[in-house]
Amino acid sequence: MEYHAPNQSPQKSEQTLQKIQRQANWLLFLSVVTILLLLFFYVWCWLFPACTCSRCMPCAATAAQADEIFTGELPNLSEEEKQKLTSQNSVSDFTVQAVSIGTIKPETKELHLTVANPKVNQQDCRFRVVIEGETVYISPVLSPDSYMTTETLSEPISSGTYPAQVEYLILDQDGNISGEMVVEVTIQCK
Repeated sequence: MEYHAPNQSPQKSEQTLQKIQRQANWLLFLSVVTILLLLFFYVWCWLFPACTCSRCMPCAATAAQADEIFTGELPNLSEEEKQKLTSQNSVSDFTVQAVSIGTIKPETKELHLTVANPKVNQQDCRFRVVIEGETVYISPVLSPDSYMTTETLSEPISSGTYPAQVEYLILDQDGNISGEMVVEVTIQCK
């Protein structure tokens, strides 16, 4: 014996049940789509951040504790090293300096590449090392008149010679990126 609501025929009761089931299925579909969109948005923001400052990206691939920042003029360089030193000036009067060839041993993470924020600059900066389009290092903040000679990459690289870029991120007084400059370098892994 089937139960029917008072004043409802069995056919209307079944139609009501089907209507409720369609609404529940529609609600489930919308919930799944919403979760997928939120997941996509989260992954998108993680892969392509709008801001790369340390305040916005505290977990970004940044310098390891062992990487040192030195203050003062670049150390005594040989004539050959001075010729390899790349220096560029932009319209904004920010000067960048990086030795044009960096070295690293195969399957290790310790890159030997001198990158400086010269004394003539008035702004702090950070820099990224980009090899084959992939950011493998993001430095801590370099104040004017400071430099680094060794960087610990996020992952080891294989033997070979790689064209790379040192992307300077020029910071304003609040630590936000106010400009960018790129220096082309070569990474020799052997």
